[in-house]
Formats: sequence, structure tokens, C-alpha cells
Amino acid sequence: MATKQHYFTGIAKWAKVYTPDTEYNNFSINLKLDEASLKEFDASGIRVRPKADKEDGDMYYRFRRPAEDDLPLVVDQQGEKFTSAIGNGSKVTVRVESYDTKRHGKGHRLMAVRVDEWVKYNPKDAGDRKPTLPDKLEDGSLPF
Repeated sequence: MATKQHYFTGIAKWAKVYTPDTEYNNFSINLKLDEASLKEFDASGIRVRPKADKEDGDMYYRFRRPAEDDLPLVVDQQGEKFTSAIGNGSKVTVRVESYDTKRHGKGHRLMAVRVDEWVKYNPKDAGDRKPTLPDKLEDGSLPF
């Protein structure tokens, strides 16, 4: 199903990577892409439209994964499991798989998040969520 791996770096906002959002039942992360990642994203053909954030006006891309799937892997720069909630403003790199769909062009699935520069989670920004982590990785390997 997956046809290609993509790595996108940027500033995270509203990271829901430990507990799915209740409205859409997806794990997700909004990402303000850096310049190089924006070019990679445009070339990927993934059908995600950016949305302007109401607070800062910046354009964010939401990468997601169905809640029925396993949690996306979250690691630090050394490849170790990252156990803290990801605060708005954290610099992250996401690994996304893209695949062809029959009617809607390129689909995507959020596979992993690497926290490059962590900003402490502020519950006032996103409600009181506590992360739940998987006991082990699917195949024992790291995504980065």
C-alpha cells in the first residue's frame, strides 16, 4: 500500500500523537513546514491542503493516522521513545507514507514523529491530555 516515504520538518501545533482526537478519531499533528519540506511536500503529490491557524495566521499541514491503527512512533533525536507530551512550537520531523488511492490521488499516513527541539506542553493550549505509549515497536526498528 505505501509507495513512498517522506520526511517533513517544521514547527508542531496541536500534536495528538498519543491519544486520538475525539472528533475525527485520528492521531494527528499540525506542522508548519520549513522551506525544504514545503518543496518536498509539493513534489510528493499528497492531497493535504494547508489551513491558516486562527491564532498566528501561519499555514499548517495536518498529517494523520486512523485511530484503529497503532500509535505513531514518537522518538527523540537519539531514536529513544519520547514520553512527554509535545507542546506547541516544538520542532519536529515526521515520517509520512504516501500511497495511491483509486479516486482521490495521493493519500498519506503519519508513521512517526521525531522531536528535534522540544517545547514543554502547556495544558492551557490544548486541554488536559496525558500520553499513552505503546509497550513495544511493531518490528523493533526505529524510523529514522
